[in-house]
Amino acid sequence: MAIPVAFSERIDALLAEFHVLSLAACDGTSHWAAPLFYVFDPNNARLVLVTDPGTEHGGLMVRNTGVVVTIAGGGSEIGQLRGLQMRGQATRLPQARIDGGAVLYQQRFKVPVALSPVYWQFVPEFIKATDNRVRFGYKERWPR
Repeated sequence: MAIPVAFSERIDALLAEFHVLSLAACDGTSHWAAPLFYVFDPNNARLVLVTDPGTEHGGLMVRNTGVVVTIAGGGSEIGQLRGLQMRGQATRLPQARIDGGAVLYQQRFKVPVALSPVYWQFVPEFIKATDNRVRFGYKERWPR
C-alpha cells in the first residue's frame, strides 16, 4: 500500500528524514521553545509528539494552540543544509490510542506506559522547506 503524500514529496521526505523538532509556544505574554521527538504521520498530515502539559511549553500550548516549529539538519556543509519552518496548531490527543498516534510514536520511541505519556499532534497550516542540496537557497512553500 502506497503512503499518501501529505504536503509534497520533498516536504514529506524531509519530515520523514528527521526525528527532533524545536517547538516555540506563546500565550501573548510568555513564550518558550523546546526540542521534542516527533513522528511524521502522513496519513493524517501531522506530527505526533509527547510532552507534559505541566512543562513551560506544554502549559503555553494548553492556553494557545498556535505554535511554530523548526526542523533542520545537514551537518557542517552549507550545501547539505535542509530543514523546515512551520506554523500551525498543537493540540492534545486524548484519543491517541484510538486514532493511532500513540502506536506510531511507540514504534519509533519506546516511552514506558508507566510514565503516562501525553500525546499531542502538530498540524501545519504553513510550511517553508529549505534544501540546499537542490541549489543554494532553494525554497518550497506549502500551501503554494
